[in-house]
Amino acid sequence: MLRNANPVNMVSRADFCIGYGPWAEPQVAGVREFLPGHNSCYKRNLLLAYGDRLESMMEAETVLHWDLRAQGHQLWLEPCARIAHVNFWRWSTWLRVQFHAGRVFAAARAANGGWPFWRRALFTAASPLIPLVRLWRLRRQAQGAWAALSIGLALDGLGQGVGYSCGAGNSREILARYEYHRED
Repeated sequence: MLRNANPVNMVSRADFCIGYGPWAEPQVAGVREFLPGHNSCYKRNLLLAYGDRLESMMEAETVLHWDLRAQGHQLWLEPCARIAHVNFWRWSTWLRVQFHAGRVFAAARAANGGWPFWRRALFTAASPLIPLVRLWRLRRQAQGAWAALSIGLALDGLGQGVGYSCGAGNSREILARYEYHRED
């Protein structure tokens, strides 16, 4: 179960909502469609079975979760496991992160799914709808951060459109710099 470690402003609350809203406290233990990325644990043998594909599967853990479920595995949310997540809170950083995170996710989803050109083109064309769908899904967790949430999701959708059409580019490296130096 997750909570926002730094709910200092609307950006931090929106970042938490986008990244971890579905798993925010309170939660009930049970099987889920997917789990919080970068805050989940796995059976070692399941990960090792991916071999050379593991690194790309871990780039966007939702893709890994979907693949594990497709193989018949269950994903369990345990609310006794708790974490306080430090979120981005500066507009300048967070806006860049939303774009690059969307781009990396879409590229990983298409690459790991072996998507043909026509499917990538379809998702590229539909990418302007992504923010609307995600905003609807996150409406209960918005925590008074509607404006930031809308802007962040719009940039994520733009990033996904670029990721589906052009791949990840250098977004992995850019995103890693922000993720590993989050507190700075």
